[in-house]
Amino acid sequence: MFGYVDIDMTAGPTEIAVIANQSANAEYVARDLEAENEHHQGLAILITTSKALAKTIKSKVSRGYIVMAKSLDEAAEIANAIAPEHLEIQVRRPEALVRKIKNAGAIFTGPYSPASVGDYAAGPSHVLPTGGTARFFSGLGV
Repeated sequence: MFGYVDIDMTAGPTEIAVIANQSANAEYVARDLEAENEHHQGLAILITTSKALAKTIKSKVSRGYIVMAKSLDEAAEIANAIAPEHLEIQVRRPEALVRKIKNAGAIFTGPYSPASVGDYAAGPSHVLPTGGTARFFSGLGV
């Protein structure tokens, strides 16, 4: 119906960015990235300060990107520039980093908050901004 009636926005391919450091469970990070890869044209991005985690994820995840950040502050800046549909923060104290995030469709914190729970059980399915549009669209509106 897009073009005939206003339907918020056209959703693009799904995407996830995960900010994680050495304290993250690599297996959880890998599974969450792979969950996006199962979608046609899905995009999975790891933003990390840990070379060891990057190496592990590279061996466990079939496709996607790994961005090395110098600090968690820089990781937050990178995430804001990407403006992902789903953003997971898997660091020891995620609350401090959440305050630095301005552009994301939905934010999931901690090891037991995968983005798939937001899509299928606890959140708004298929109404989150994709393709960087979280810089100027909110996830929900009236």
